[in-house]
Amino acid sequence: MEVVYRTMRARYFARVAWDPAAAIAEAERGFALALANELPVADVVATLGSAAVVVGHPEWREWLERAIAAAESEELPAIGFVAADTLFMGELTRGDPQRCLTIADRTIAAARAVGATATVAQFRKNRILALGLVHGDSSAVVGEARDLLRMKINPRVREHAESQLVVALADLGRDDEAVEALAASAADDAPDPTARVMIAYARAEAEWQAGRFESAIAAAAACRELPVGDFPARVLAEPLRQWVVSELGGDPGEPLASPGFENLAGAAIESAGIVALARDRHDDRAEQRFRDAAAAWDGVSARLALRARWGAGHAALVAGRPEAALALLRPLDEELEATGRLPLVRRVRRTMRTAGLNLPIIGGEPFGPLSGAQVEVLDLVARGMSTEEIGRRLLIGTETVNAHTQAAMRRLLQAFAQTRQPGQRQGVHALLHDLAQDADGAVELPHRFRFRVQPHRLWIRVEQTAQPRLRV
Repeated sequence: MEVVYRTMRARYFARVAWDPAAAIAEAERGFALALANELPVADVVATLGSAAVVVGHPEWREWLERAIAAAESEELPAIGFVAADTLFMGELTRGDPQRCLTIADRTIAAARAVGATATVAQFRKNRILALGLVHGDSSAVVGEARDLLRMKINPRVREHAESQLVVALADLGRDDEAVEALAASAADDAPDPTARVMIAYARAEAEWQAGRFESAIAAAAACRELPVGDFPARVLAEPLRQWVVSELGGDPGEPLASPGFENLAGAAIESAGIVALARDRHDDRAEQRFRDAAAAWDGVSARLALRARWGAGHAALVAGRPEAALALLRPLDEELEATGRLPLVRRVRRTMRTAGLNLPIIGGEPFGPLSGAQVEVLDLVARGMSTEEIGRRLLIGTETVNAHTQAAMRRLLQAFAQTRQPGQRQGVHALLHDLAQDADGAVELPHRFRFRVQPHRLWIRVEQTAQPRLRV
């Protein structure tokens, strides 16, 4: 009975009173009693390991692995699953994040073997977290998160999966889908503040990468207001906020203090680089700090290591070393293009263009007489975005936005004029009829804008919009 009492007290100190030192002391007493009386030890050792992770005790992994093994031998699978979940989070925040995917897959198999469907869902969520944060596999996250969200799962698992889905969609430049995922989430109103900080961080990522800077700052600032300590989403939101403020020409504030979890150290180092870059454009230390941040993120977060590498190239360019910037960014550009991380590719390409390379604007698929960049710009115009908003989204100047818009309209006018010549089926009119034999000549194109050819007009409008946005 005293073992149970000590275990319950340890849980209280660890989870309610937030006194991990007291939790460890109680759990160690309980563990000693259990051993002395040859009683089951899985529960008390799992509690001991949980408290040890919080304080960074050097034996946290050993205790949790022992709890998992004891739970198996004592036929207490539920306790083993709890210990495995704590081990996963310990490796993610303090240990070796590369082990996280193996822990998730191993526990999914064990949970399926005993029919523990809730645990399967929990570790599928953990698997998504490892794929996204650690390995940077955004495409895999989108597929697995959507599959998991179709299931009946508890709110905590759902909130994690939703936030990871939003970040992955944002990383891939799938802005519309990210907005839809945010709208479908109920995490903003969740009683658990960690759920609210996760979705706020995801919203900040999505807004920044879509070029909606003010909304991104507001979402990141909301993370700072939530009482969740060094919870990862709260820590990661601060350098993101500082990047956005800097891009708007503002003061990013003071560098982030070192977080309590070792594996989040890259956030503080990156933050110091952003601040150094904003306050002294010729400070050579900014580039080195971004290099150090990339090294700190290596093996911990592939997606954040990529961003820090761009930061190092950007800092080299700002400091007046374009050749050094290109040497850093050329290999990064090749890596990013292979992963489909469109928003970061645009940032890298913008820096490389500023450094002197003649690179095309990353746009949509070419259509008819229009280039991919012209298709992308017209799509955003048709959605009602301003020239400044389009520039932020595509990371180009307003003059470039206007140039693409005007060039696209000239090409469409020329193609439309060809359709007015007797006996000819060329240009836009022919393209539309080739794609869809609609009586009125309308066809839905890639992206969300539509053309409509009438006897004397060419209309371009958003599919969901009742009134045309552009008329030629």
